[in-house]
Amino acid sequence: MIHVFHGQDEFSQAEALAALKASLGSPEALAANTSRFEAARTTPEEVLLACSALPFLGEQRLVTLEGALAAVEAGGRGRHQEKSVWLSLAQAAPRLPPTTTLVLRDDKVAPGNHLLKALGPVAQVREFPLLRPAALTRWLQERAARRGVVLEADAAHLLADLVGSNLWTLSNELDKLAAYAAGPQPATGTTGASATRSPITAADVQALTPQAREASIFALVDALVEGRRPAALTLLHRALRDGASAQYILAMVARQLRRLVQAKEMLQAGASPQEVGRALGLSQEFAIRRAREQAQAVPFPRLEHLFRLALEADVATKTGLLQETLALDVLFADGGTR
Repeated sequence: MIHVFHGQDEFSQAEALAALKASLGSPEALAANTSRFEAARTTPEEVLLACSALPFLGEQRLVTLEGALAAVEAGGRGRHQEKSVWLSLAQAAPRLPPTTTLVLRDDKVAPGNHLLKALGPVAQVREFPLLRPAALTRWLQERAARRGVVLEADAAHLLADLVGSNLWTLSNELDKLAAYAAGPQPATGTTGASATRSPITAADVQALTPQAREASIFALVDALVEGRRPAALTLLHRALRDGASAQYILAMVARQLRRLVQAKEMLQAGASPQEVGRALGLSQEFAIRRAREQAQAVPFPRLEHLFRLALEADVATKTGLLQETLALDVLFADGGTR
């Protein structure tokens, strides 16, 4: 049997592959009968040779191949110059032993991909696109329910907004939140005791998710950039009380200013918000949205002024002229007005 998994959602792909492996019998026996290939480093003949081998001391053989669809789409790479070579996999499908499962895995590919079209009639094809915001919140609530906890709608929206579409990170954060919601576990052997599972709230997400703490830093940088001095100073002192170091805050200010300059230049050149997000290394929707909005709203002279103040604060702290906290106060006081 041939399976084709393609799409940018690597987490769901990995889960689907794990479920497929579980259906193929003993993990120990399958591990001894598993072959993994990358299209750029192998040939169709080598893959088909592995597929034709009968399982050793087991019932099933698993062969995985990564990158074949992309190689066809790109016109052939690695040891191949002709994109048609991988089409032999579709032609050989009827001859594969019933004990062999072949899985082709790839990132996002075009709907008109020649190998994808050729495999359509002979393979089980599953696409794993990145989840959109509405689907992402449903995914979070359904996954929380499988863990035996309730994820409130506001909490799901906040978690999705903070982390973005990276399901690996979302799953890890959800595990942490679920453990927190479960509360202390009863001691072994205790009778009549049960763990209390409270709903996961937006406040829990705000308190326990690292991205939420980073978002609070973004908020104070936003207030500085936008010239809201009272709010900027309030958020600065709150961040310092919460344990953020002055050097960290200063570094975040400088990083955000550099991002805004880059975003402003890209947007003026006609780049899309998604292209800007990728260039800045941003995956969270709120971060991409804020970078775009600020880049469009803040003029270059304002950014240059803040850059100069940030540089002066950095020099003052490193030369011992001012204590770090006092240098930040000066930066936020002088830079906190338009």
